[in-house]
Amino acid sequence: MKSNLEEILSLMSEGLGSDEIAKKLGISKHTVKAYMSVIAKKEKNEQK
Repeated sequence: MKSNLEEILSLMSEGLGSDEIAKKLGISKHTVKAYMSVIAKKEKNEQK
C-alpha cells in the first residue's frame, strides 16, 4: 500500500491538480497542498 505522499506524487505525475487529488483520495485540498509542499522541499534538497 502506498503512503499518501507516494499516492499524491503519482497522481501529480498523471497531471491531476490538487482539487482532483483531494476528491480521489477523500482528503482535504489543504492536506494535498501540504503534501505538495513537502514534495517540493524534498526535490529542492535533492538538487543541492
